[in-house]
Parts: sequence; structure tokens; C-alpha cells
Amino acid sequence: MTAGGSSDRYDVAIAGAGVSGLYAAWRLIEDARDRQAPLPAIVIFEWHDHPGGRLLTWLPAGRHGGLRAELGGMRFFEQQAMVWNLLGQLFPPEDIIPFHVNGDNLRLMLRGVSTSLKHPHPARARYRLEQRDQNKSAEQLVREITKDVLSTADNQCVLKRCLGGKQCPQNREQWDTVKPHLR
Repeated sequence: MTAGGSSDRYDVAIAGAGVSGLYAAWRLIEDARDRQAPLPAIVIFEWHDHPGGRLLTWLPAGRHGGLRAELGGMRFFEQQAMVWNLLGQLFPPEDIIPFHVNGDNLRLMLRGVSTSLKHPHPARARYRLEQRDQNKSAEQLVREITKDVLSTADNQCVLKRCLGGKQCPQNREQWDTVKPHLR
């Protein structure tokens, strides 16, 4: 295959230098190294002027200016062992910046109003919820919505067909099987 009308030849062409594209290229190279095979000729086509896709840290005052904004996906959790392992292989520890979700100086900006996260109900007045839902946690609301969606006649047929009649998918694999068929 050739790229952009050039005479350069590649074994693999990857569309997009987002997380998936960069990870695919890295895995292809690592696989070749593990097998002690020749490294594949890989080209990555990216529309934007930066890699990372929707992951972008904007540093308006420079790297050490103390001001940063995350645009797009930006966080991963300590429980994601595979992600931490991969990041440890790709980046020095000082490049992995903690994203704190608790603390005295954190604020919630929602619908144009800034509120301290220490406020007892920081988001209550900013969501248009039915009276019956106003004192429920986000987890309770998601569970109820999921139950409502899965309990329709059409979706009960989907569950029966995909999961043998289970009321709710129990793990990610089951969710991935069911999701494309839900109505």
C-alpha cells in the first residue's frame, strides 16, 4: 500500500492518531519485537496537528505554569491495572498527573454556577428532576433507568435471546452482547 500518492510502501496504515490508533501501532511494534521479527512499516494518518485524538491537555501558561485544562477524555482510575501497566511502559512517572476528585479546593461548575464540592447537595438545584427523583443518588437513578429500559417487552426478548432469559447483564461481556440489540 502507498500513502498519499507517494511511492513509500507500508505494511500497515492506521487512520487516526487517537488512543486506539497509537495503541494499535505500539502493539504491532511490540509484537514484532517479541517475536524477533522485522518491524512493520507503519504509517498513521491524523487529521489534526496533534496526536491523542480527543485526549488533549491544554497548557495556556506552559508546562510548569500551573494552569491546565483537560479537553476530552482525561482520567483513568487506580483500579485499572492494565491501563497503569501500559502507562508505566510508555511514560515516565512524572508525566502521569493525578486527577483529584476530592479536596477542599475543588469546585463543581454546572449550568454556569460554581459550587464547592463540600456543599451538601452541590447539584440538586441544577438538574431538572421529577420530585420523586430529587433525593436519589446518581447510582440510584442509573439503576432505575437501566431497569426501565431492560423491562420493555422488546428488550425482554433481547435478554432472552442473548442471555437465556437473565433479567440483567452481569458483566461487561454480557453488556457488550446485549447493547447493540436494545431498543
